[in-house]
Amino acid sequence: MMRRPMLTLDFFHDVVCGWCFNISPRLRQLAQELPLEIRHRTFVLQDSPARMAEVFGSLPWAKRVILEHWAACKAASDTPDRFNIQGMRKAPFDYPHGLPGALACKAAERMGGQDAHWRLFDAIQAAHITQARNIADRAVLKRIAEEAGLDGKAVLATMDEPAIRDQVE
Repeated sequence: MMRRPMLTLDFFHDVVCGWCFNISPRLRQLAQELPLEIRHRTFVLQDSPARMAEVFGSLPWAKRVILEHWAACKAASDTPDRFNIQGMRKAPFDYPHGLPGALACKAAERMGGQDAHWRLFDAIQAAHITQARNIADRAVLKRIAEEAGLDGKAVLATMDEPAIRDQVE
């Protein structure tokens, strides 16, 4: 019997990206249907509040513009009800940057491979986009990791390792 070739797809993503939120479930479905390997690659759009202010002009303006992007993502989503635009608009914190979540995903990958990375990525995105949680907050990331079945304390410790930062950068 002839074996079908394995295709590897590199999924570059940021935990704060609404488009990535839409594509992840689609990739999961494709990976079930096809001999497809998904490799997760973190790609942080803005790595700090200072960078967000630089790109958007101010942190309040960043939140406003990004939530407009969310509206476009919601319109293109298979599950638009998962976008909690009003919840994030009312959230009492600035729009979070993606570096802490990227570090957490890379830490999960170190601990449990690509599956752990993907599981935590999806959990962080759901916490951020659906639940309007502040995913730049380490305590929040710890709880999300635990909710995803990972050792939250170990994720925090691992994400502080210089090698993890190097992998993300």
